Amino acid sequence: MIICYFAAATGYSENSRRWFRFVGIVIFLSAVCGALAMAVFVLQAGVGFLGWLATGIAIWPLYVLTAYGLWRTGRTIFRPRPS
Repeated sequence: MIICYFAAATGYSENSRRWFRFVGIVIFLSAVCGALAMAVFVLQAGVGFLGWLATGIAIWPLYVLTAYGLWRTGRTIFRPRPS
């Protein structure tokens, strides 16, 4: 959000602000996925093979949902505005 405020305050065009917003969302979701991956790694280290398999299977829907969210966000942000 700080990037969005900076872009707005410095007079960037609407398209540039869209890119800043999209990049900010990508960075945020990357941090969330990184934290989830670290949590899964820690869980897998202590629970043996079946726990490793279960947590590995359980984490994939989160990555799929994140990719879908990025796709929808990109479509929403970069959709042409009606004139």
